Amino acid sequence: MNTKLTLTISMSLCLAASAFANLVDVTFNGPGSLAQGGVYVGPYNLTLDNQLTKLVCDDFTDEVSAGEKWTANVYNFNNLSQTKYAAAGARAYDQAGWLYEQGLLNPNQWGDIHYALWAVFNPTATEASGGWTTGAANWLATAEHQTFTANEFNGLSIYTPTQLSGSGAPQEFIGGTPTIVAVPEPNVGMLLGLGLLGGIVWRRYQNRSVAS
Repeated sequence: MNTKLTLTISMSLCLAASAFANLVDVTFNGPGSLAQGGVYVGPYNLTLDNQLTKLVCDDFTDEVSAGEKWTANVYNFNNLSQTKYAAAGARAYDQAGWLYEQGLLNPNQWGDIHYALWAVFNPTATEASGGWTTGAANWLATAEHQTFTANEFNGLSIYTPTQLSGSGAPQEFIGGTPTIVAVPEPNVGMLLGLGLLGGIVWRRYQNRSVAS
């Protein structure tokens, strides 16, 4: 095969692979206890690939129940083409990301903030619900007037279900996940090498002691 053609194919495969999101297994453990207008507003308890975390959903029209499992694609805020509300555009997701962070900073207003987040993508259904308040409207208006910068929400991820429509389609979730820094196990070869080096140093020290 021509070398240039091989290189071109390899680069194409790498680019294609980079376009795919990471897949995670999701389990919805429960909605928490906070509710507004008869609707649980989170933050919700989920398990992502055996890791417990808390997220919010941006989807007011679908539902999930405790114990439900599904698979989701994980996207960042620079890769929105396959998210559930990709047609709404990057600014809509920026507003949702900003509202999520405001909810963390203002937990006593979480209900209004989450309704505002829902209204970014589903304004008609959300604003017609019993949980919609003046406070939620104010938060939505504030989000709409924000100026966002590039990479502002790098710490957040979007968890888009692989099933986007149809009966039983899960919700899309937004949030950050804890960063677990694994402590590397000692390398056996390195330990042996250090042991040998220590032995050599000790032998030289002993020889010098005898010579003196």
